[in-house]
Amino acid sequence: MFTKRNLIIFGLLFVLILVAVLYFATLGEKQYTIEKTPPKESMTAKQAYDLASAEAKKWQADVQPVFLKTIGEVKEGKSEAWQAEFYSKSYTEAQGGPVGSPTKYNYLVTVKNKKIENTEIAESGIWGSGLPSDWRDSAEVAGQFLALPNFKNETIKELNLYYDRAFQKWFWAVRTEKGVTGFEIR
Repeated sequence: MFTKRNLIIFGLLFVLILVAVLYFATLGEKQYTIEKTPPKESMTAKQAYDLASAEAKKWQADVQPVFLKTIGEVKEGKSEAWQAEFYSKSYTEAQGGPVGSPTKYNYLVTVKNKKIENTEIAESGIWGSGLPSDWRDSAEVAGQFLALPNFKNETIKELNLYYDRAFQKWFWAVRTEKGVTGFEIR
């Protein structure tokens, strides 16, 4: 007859056999490992520019910056990704363009997580100019911008450092939901 004690013993044996069967049945299956996503490393414009400029100088030694802009989220004037465009007079002349004319191709450098992610020669009709050494970094510009009464609660969507040929000056453009606001870089 089945006593309480026998039922407990049979129950334990059943559980042990079930565990053993499941263990041996899954023994040959692939083991999956979860890789951690590397942390996002945000950079200021100057940090991104230094990396991008060094990379662009490998392409042509006489490069001049055209623009530098954020890609993706901007927090406190920093972004994990930036794109820079560079112009080279020697490359323009080598392609048959007249002296001083814009090239049909410039060099794009994308920096992400403090590393060069991509470089490419891209169509462009824009040329730049040397950046002054005392330009304000993106964190400073963002801080000053968000301190303005009209923009205290705004979220910065994009920062763009660009050369305006008409004014022959460098400017910061700050894009928010309200539109775009410009600042001189000094």
